[in-house]
Amino acid sequence: MRFDQLGLLITNEQAPGCYGDSCAESSRLQVLIGPTVTDSAHFRTAAGYLRHPLSPWREDDFSGDQALPFLLACELYKPEILSEARTRLHWNTGSHISSLGVMAASWQAWRLLNLINCLQGLLFKVPFRWSDEHHSFERSQSSSADYLNYFIVYYFLKRTGRWATLNVPTQEVVAKVRSYYRNQVNSDWLVAHYEKAAS
Repeated sequence: MRFDQLGLLITNEQAPGCYGDSCAESSRLQVLIGPTVTDSAHFRTAAGYLRHPLSPWREDDFSGDQALPFLLACELYKPEILSEARTRLHWNTGSHISSLGVMAASWQAWRLLNLINCLQGLLFKVPFRWSDEHHSFERSQSSSADYLNYFIVYYFLKRTGRWATLNVPTQEVVAKVRSYYRNQVNSDWLVAHYEKAAS
């Protein structure tokens, strides 16, 4: 994991793969540690929102997995673009219907967001999950990506003094975070921020 020339967090993959989750990664980091060199305005265009300004995936590919941490980071550090983001993302993200979590965050319905996050925690116990990438069901046990936003929502609510429930054991969440970043070069520092937030 590294910061690019724009100050956005990207992976060490070759372009364009390194840009795929930049908005989500940069936004989650801001929720974890506070303002960084990342300027969330880089993800915004006149037509919508992007995974990364240099990404070949344009506004119609902006997903709920990107939008949720983006809204939370804007809530904390980018009030000048928050109102527009809330309005534009509350029904759809790119060409997708917004997830319930994105809707709750865009409406600033924090108790509802906590409830939706608790439901996500219960869904982790189901042995199968839908994979947007593969357009099929896959075993939940092998998936760790959903745990990142699950924890970030919890941590955002907790650090802003709102009702926050973590209904998955902390050790399990941290283990899934480690699993997610295991193959990412130079990610130990990022995992350490999750571990610190979870302690």
